[in-house]
Amino acid sequence: MKKLLSILGSSSIVISLGTYVVSCNPNKDTINILFVPSQNSTEIISTVKPLEEKLANELSKIAQADNRTSTKKVKISTSTNYEVAGKTLQDGKAHLAFLPVNTYTKYRGTDKDGVFDKQGILLNASRAGAKPETTFEKFKGEDDKFSSTLAMEKITLETSWELSKHYNKMVKDNLNELKTQEKAKNLLLDQENEASYYRSYIYANNQFLSDNNFNIDSFEDSASYHEALKELILKGTNDKKFQFTFGASKTSSAGVLYPMLWLQDVLKIEDNNLKDLWQNKHEQGSYPQASQEVSNATSNYAVGFSDIRMESKSSNDVENGFKNTTIIGATDPIINDLIAYSKKTIKDETFKDDLRTAFKNLIEDKENASIFEIYNHTGYVGPASKENSFDFELATDKSITQTTNATQTLLDKMKNW
Repeated sequence: MKKLLSILGSSSIVISLGTYVVSCNPNKDTINILFVPSQNSTEIISTVKPLEEKLANELSKIAQADNRTSTKKVKISTSTNYEVAGKTLQDGKAHLAFLPVNTYTKYRGTDKDGVFDKQGILLNASRAGAKPETTFEKFKGEDDKFSSTLAMEKITLETSWELSKHYNKMVKDNLNELKTQEKAKNLLLDQENEASYYRSYIYANNQFLSDNNFNIDSFEDSASYHEALKELILKGTNDKKFQFTFGASKTSSAGVLYPMLWLQDVLKIEDNNLKDLWQNKHEQGSYPQASQEVSNATSNYAVGFSDIRMESKSSNDVENGFKNTTIIGATDPIINDLIAYSKKTIKDETFKDDLRTAFKNLIEDKENASIFEIYNHTGYVGPASKENSFDFELATDKSITQTTNATQTLLDKMKNW
């Protein structure tokens, strides 16, 4: 995901070589929406560009139904990284941003009795469950059905090992079918079981694993798996041939924070070694690029949500991604992404309610599915009514605070890395 520079702001826009530089005061007649670069910025813009007209039209319809008028336009851009998106929204240079919870947490502002002064939560995303998880025995309840509650428990060493093996077996059993993005999504996404979370997985190049005598299916127990995997990964603390991989943005949940917590809490790697892994890392780009790199052995590892191997539009890259890589670990669950809003630029509750209704209406229309698939969103959760907006945001912020304490502690530790 080599990124376009898109720092949102006013109606004054200088365009040079596909780079947007926007000054500080947002145009009151234009809703500026910022997307984070989880994929190539050009692809994101081309995919979500129809949202500009569709959202403007939907807001107009909603207003007309209430004997009001909406003439607002919509402008979509991508940021250079997650931190720029969070800071841009915090400063009021954008109205809305699609953010992972850890980026939102860092830039939501000062806590005043559970309410934050810079950013608020417009909507929380839901997504189709990952079939390797919805079919995993440890994530099934008494009725033998997938339990989101069980799946959202903190990951253990044994569960990380067993879930990885289960995932790999599902891929291996369907390898002849996993040759296009569409087929991979049909096989690996469970549309009947929506999830309010996702998790990051650690992918490794098969030849790299073979050269280092690591076979995740060969271990008799999780202790043996732990010992061998920890030894392999620690080789990357001082040897570039074994370097581990992270994303470029420290606040990326799936690209940095949760893989780092997995190394710390599951593999029990000490702080000095975590620092060495970070400073000696291979820095991956977009998730499709990361999948391609680990597939062709440009890197040993890749980290990212399930499943980054099917994010490429190239059928050859999808096929090689599944054929040439193995999952070797699974992180804790991550609360789904948010559509966050700037409290500097959005203060009117009616407008906020219109936006929530518009996004819900658009994502429920199958004609718009490709727009929201850019982040694998299948639906949006918000307050039951405009009157419940404060309570919804307060409760969601509280839940996010509780689940991001560990990542905030980690970010504090990583400040000087």
